[in-house]
Amino acid sequence: QDLRYAVRGLRRSPGFTLGVTLTLALGIGANATMFSIIDPILFRPPAYLRHSDRVHRPFVATVQQGSEAFQGSFSYRQYLDLASDTRSFERFAGYWATSLAVGTGDNVEEQRITGVSASFWPLFSVRPVLGRFFGAEEDRHPFGEPVVVLSWPYWQIRLGGRTDVLGQQLRIGKLSYTIIGVAPRDFLGFELRRSIGFVPLTNLASNVFEDRGAGQRYSDTYNMNWLRLVAERKAGITAAVATADLQHAVVRSLERRALEQPGRRPLSEIKPRAMLSPVQEQAGPNRSATTRVGTWLVGVALVVLLIACANVGNLLLARALRRRR
Repeated sequence: QDLRYAVRGLRRSPGFTLGVTLTLALGIGANATMFSIIDPILFRPPAYLRHSDRVHRPFVATVQQGSEAFQGSFSYRQYLDLASDTRSFERFAGYWATSLAVGTGDNVEEQRITGVSASFWPLFSVRPVLGRFFGAEEDRHPFGEPVVVLSWPYWQIRLGGRTDVLGQQLRIGKLSYTIIGVAPRDFLGFELRRSIGFVPLTNLASNVFEDRGAGQRYSDTYNMNWLRLVAERKAGITAAVATADLQHAVVRSLERRALEQPGRRPLSEIKPRAMLSPVQEQAGPNRSATTRVGTWLVGVALVVLLIACANVGNLLLARALRRRR
């Protein structure tokens, strides 16, 4: 009965109804738009991630010129150190994306390609729509195997979605890669930007950083911090225990680096501190300026919604005063 009465009242005052509707639509629409932008950046875990509550991004905080600086990229040697010296993690996985020339002849285009370690795939409950993913035997350092798992859009748009693409060759950078699979349509891994496919991390590094047979520079040095890492805690291990374990591994890795590079500042000065951040990269300590502006705009949108609600309240109050007789 109250609902029918309210509907009749709104119907009798179309101008008032339109004003209230537009005011609330403005506030709610602004918030919905801003939240849809911030949600995948700060809150929503990557699609298909198996144990999002146990997957973290490691960071190392060090004292630089009197303030803390946060290291979110690691060298390949540091990645190997952390993976071998910790016991609280199910696995460490590394990935790195870059742009390379893809194709041959007149069809060459610069495209984004992502290199991932073989331990990257078990983090996700995902199956390829065609073919298979690559394994540890194809991700051996220093060079790895030239195989590629295509992204779904590239397979559909550039290759026509043909099922006979498995085994064909695709030129990426300096090497020719064998197509072994196709990832699902909405699979992006840990990135927000889509690439044309996924290749073994060690192979992409050798493709970009060095010529074959010229040594293993990227895997021999601590000086090239290019690799993004994610780590999955073992079931039953708390974040505090895993952080302490990571801290021990970080110190050991920095001690090894100091033995090879004696001129570096001692650990007592830089005071390394290991951190486990959420899997969303922008939720960690190194937020980009874009994310900070987006967060500020979300706050502005909330203020707009509060103003809209206050305006609607004022309209209802004025209407009630007009009807008080």
